[in-house]
Amino acid sequence: MQEKCNSHLVYLARYRWHTGTVTRTSPALTLRPAVMDDLPVLTVLNQQLIEDQHHGDPATLAELGRRMRQWLSGDYRVDIAESGGAPVAYAVWREDEDGILLRQFYVARGRRRTGIGRATMELLERGWQGRAVRVSVLLPNERAQAFFREIGFRDYSVVLRRD
Repeated sequence: MQEKCNSHLVYLARYRWHTGTVTRTSPALTLRPAVMDDLPVLTVLNQQLIEDQHHGDPATLAELGRRMRQWLSGDYRVDIAESGGAPVAYAVWREDEDGILLRQFYVARGRRRTGIGRATMELLERGWQGRAVRVSVLLPNERAQAFFREIGFRDYSVVLRRD
């Protein structure tokens, strides 16, 4: 039985600037800023993120597309990681007074546990120049919590919500 969860765990970490492309066993992984032409694939990946983390967000694909369009044209940065020219992960983030807020981070289904998440985070870290990074993870999403802890994030706060 799936329960609706209204709490988030938040993590904090620091990163350093590097240069180059991270290569794993598959073709080179590259990170690039998303553009409006990426909207269809980002919308589908965002829907998969919501499903996989058991978020309970009832948004339609059209609504998710509008929200992603706002992020692409607003204060958030959206980056896409590609391997062999195919999108394999994405991140939605912005800078604020406390450092970097990583709003969404998603590795495509079938590409997890291959090093792509870690490699994508390494590429993102290069541009964050040692600033603190925060990411919220829904409590039922234990895989994401484990991933972020494995790469050096630590428990920072618990956010509670009442609907």
